[in-house]
This record gives sequence, structure tokens and C-alpha cells, in this order.
Amino acid sequence: MAGPEPGHRGECPGRAEHGPKGGTAEVRCQGPLPYSRGALLSFPLAGAGAVSGAVLLLLAVPSPIGLSELTPFPARLFGPAVVVAALIFLVWDRRPQEIRIRYILALLVGAIALGLAPFQWLNAARVIQSELSPAYLADVVYLLALVLVGLTVPVSVVVSHVSDGGDPSASTRSAVRGPWRVARGVGAGAVAALALVAVAVRPVTALIPLPAPPFRFDAESVVVEAGGAPAPVPSTVTGGSWTWRAPEGTFVRAAFPAGHGVLAQLEDSLVMLDGPTGEERWSYRLRGEDASMHGVGVSPDGGTVFLESFSGSPARVAIVSLDALTGEPHFETVRPASWEGATPTVTDDTLVTWTRAAVLGFDARTGLPLWSRDLPRSASCRTRTPTTCRTTR
Repeated sequence: MAGPEPGHRGECPGRAEHGPKGGTAEVRCQGPLPYSRGALLSFPLAGAGAVSGAVLLLLAVPSPIGLSELTPFPARLFGPAVVVAALIFLVWDRRPQEIRIRYILALLVGAIALGLAPFQWLNAARVIQSELSPAYLADVVYLLALVLVGLTVPVSVVVSHVSDGGDPSASTRSAVRGPWRVARGVGAGAVAALALVAVAVRPVTALIPLPAPPFRFDAESVVVEAGGAPAPVPSTVTGGSWTWRAPEGTFVRAAFPAGHGVLAQLEDSLVMLDGPTGEERWSYRLRGEDASMHGVGVSPDGGTVFLESFSGSPARVAIVSLDALTGEPHFETVRPASWEGATPTVTDDTLVTWTRAAVLGFDARTGLPLWSRDLPRSASCRTRTPTTCRTTR
């Protein structure tokens, strides 16, 4: 029994195996990957096309200070865009008897990893600020993982194909006969790039440093230190573009530059204001009628907000980590109420707070305790923020 002629749609370049004693020949289809080199190129090209579209968008919308910020949409849109582009490519030129699901899934994983790697490199280099990095991995570790996955997956697919009995020479001839297949792969990448054009890019607004808290804003929007005279306005300020007033019955205890705007601390809540417009982007209110806020800290990159609160029913002190862009909580660390609260101090990877008995360090990404240092009984600090203390004899 002769198999289909090679080189035509529907071919099954398998191997004929004769049964015992010259029986009927059996053809088993163990053909090459769909389009071989064309397929190997099309999926990474889809990822490269998507990244190129986003980078071009960044260049087309420069920010005044040279730093742009990607919203969470790329992380949610990039993977589906590559999958849709790949499906369009496969439906356009399908050869069902040659398609193996594990190959397709592996190539998709490789394409998505390679596509996310440039985003992560820009993020690690602080060219952009994005939410593509998982909170539990360092930027460099995540970048290396993406590169390794993106490079090893296509190689492992080829090795697996050859070991499965594929015919490399046939697949090569097929790729040479179909140069348009590679062009269609590029088209798939263009589809993904067009999908990412809708990604919003927000410039990071440079914020003028405000006087040290606590302070409040009066009805005329003059910065006033708590219980003191109006603070001098920086000479770089030539005018105001917007005004925001706290709800009736409360006042602004402090304000911090965070994310792409201003974080206003009220008595029992936080409000994030958009820098260019002053619009409220999100708010967070403490749980419990008797809950009070001890203090607020912001990570050095402005991307994470930490607040420390006290609640008497049940009695507890808690540290909550919030995403500065969306207000979504990352973690909550609860301690006994005997632990007096403080305004947390935040470094790149550590959150530091203190009690009258000890200074405590927590992982800024997970909230897990890292270390504790006891303080001398004679230690005295005149601030609720961890800083230099003096010891009296």
C-alpha cells in the first residue's frame, strides 16, 4: 500500500512497515512538525511582534521625565494575543495529521516567554515601570527564567521531534517549498502587535516634595503644618492645576508621592489621586469602627504602599501592603495588640518598624518576618518612625 505523494496538502510522510511473512504494508504517520522551520519562526515572531508594538507605543508617547509606566493590561493581554495569533496561523494553514498538541503548547510557552523577556528587561533597567514582574521573584531572576524558557523550549521541541521519528529532510523541503508560511508567521506577529496597540501608557508625573508630615490642607489649598503657620511654597511651584478636598468631617493627615500620583492619608483611610488630573483612582478604608492608622510608608520606587493600623475589637496591630497603581492588597501581617504601632520605613526589599522593646524587619514582598533586634530599656525615641535613637545611662 503506497502512501500519499510527498509535497501535497494532506500528505502523511510516514514509514512503511511490512508485516510478518511479507504481509500487508502498514503506514504510520510520524511526520514532521507543521511547517517545520516556518512554525518555529512564526511563534517567536508573534511574541516579537507584540513586544515591538508595545515598545513603539512607548516611543510614540514619551513622558516629560523620560520614564513611562505600563498599566496591568500587558500582563493580561500578551498571552491571549499570542495564542490568538497562533490559532489564526494554524487555521489558515492547517495539516491536522501532522499537528501534535504538545508541540503547539511548547511553542506557545516559548513564544510568550521570549515576548515577556524584553518587557522585563526594560522594567529591570527602570526604563519603564510595569506590573509584569511577580512580587515573589527578583527582576533579574524573573528575566533569566524567561530567557531560559524561551530559548530551551524550541530546541527541546526539535530534539523531541527527531527522537519521535520525524524526517528532518522532508520537513526542510517542506519549509523551502513554502516561503509564504514564514510570511504568514510574521502576519501572526502583526496581529499580536495590533492587539497591544490598545495598551495604555501613562507618564510618571514628577512630584514636588511636600513638607514633612504631619500637615494638612486648608480650604484655600495652602500647605499648613499641623498646629503651625503656613509652610513656605517651593520656588519651583508657579501655580496649581487641580484641587482635592477631603470628605466633610475629616482632614488630610499626610500626603506622599506614590505610583503615578499623590497618596492622601486620612484618619481611617487612604485615597490615591491621579497626578495630572487629581481624580481619585482608588481608596482603602480600615476595617472596624475603632480602627486607627498609625502610619504609612511607600517603597522607594513608589510602586507599593504599606500602612500600619490598630484595631481594638479584636485587639490587633496589622501591616497591609497595597499596590500603588490599583489599590489591590498584596499581604497583611497581623501581630498582637501589645505591639505598639509605628510609621513603617521601607527600603528596596525590607520593611522596618519598631516597638518600645524591639526593632522589627519584614520582607517587603511577602510580609514575612526577617529579623528582630531588642532595644535597651533605657532607649528613647521621640518619633514614631524608625530612625536614630539615643540611649541614656
